Amino acid sequence: MTDATGQQVMEFTQGYKNTDHDSSKLADEKMVKSRLKKRHCFIVLNCLRLHNGSTSKELAEHCTLDRHEVARRLPDLEANGEVKKVKIKGKQITWWIRLIERR
Repeated sequence: MTDATGQQVMEFTQGYKNTDHDSSKLADEKMVKSRLKKRHCFIVLNCLRLHNGSTSKELAEHCTLDRHEVARRLPDLEANGEVKKVKIKGKQITWWIRLIERR
């Protein structure tokens, strides 16, 4: 997604539960302000470009992030239309780059 100036804009899913302590909300806000969430998203997206159809665990094996960091960024990428998830055999979820449809 880009804004009116052509800058990359990323929407993030809420990084805490409504029942969490205020410290969780503050930590999430700090990650957004420091652009750490955005950097993590780009790391995960670039890794997925090389390993399309992987689980979050498999992606973590190929990048510098922990599995839980990868797993938390994938829904952000999905919300921005960058990736899609596919369930395989019950609970296993694989992630795929969403191809942009040309008109």
